[in-house]
Amino acid sequence: MVRTSFLAMALLAVSPASTAGAPETGFTLVPEMERPPGILEQPESERRSFEKSDEAQRGLARLEARVRSLWPRLREIDLVELSRYQVEATRGYRLPAEPGELRGRTLAREAAAGRWHLELRGPRLPARYDIVHRYLYVFATYDPASGELGELVVTIRGWVLE
Repeated sequence: MVRTSFLAMALLAVSPASTAGAPETGFTLVPEMERPPGILEQPESERRSFEKSDEAQRGLARLEARVRSLWPRLREIDLVELSRYQVEATRGYRLPAEPGELRGRTLAREAAAGRWHLELRGPRLPARYDIVHRYLYVFATYDPASGELGELVVTIRGWVLE
């Protein structure tokens, strides 16, 4: 009997239901340079026709506001866990107290669902070499009919200048 109740308590402690009372983070983490799930990206030539639309701009404004409101939680992310490259340069780094300038762009528009796929680039992250540019990125979908953002996806993306 004692053994069974100990096992039951142990299972409750590690089950997903035990985190139900914890406040949700408001975002999903994806390892560096992995494609964010559920986010579409159309070619730039197609995006030019709609990226400056009022709907897209409203979505980007909502995304920026959400990121700014979640910034204290985003600062708690262990960036080393997200990093695949430049791990040592990232070790010990912490995001700034304020996000600073955030650069958003529209990636795609789903004609059938009417949703916008958005990207927001945050602060530059450390790298071992100056030619390596790494940033915190946040992706989301935006439904203009409801005015709601989908789940935020946070990752690290970057490029190397040659």
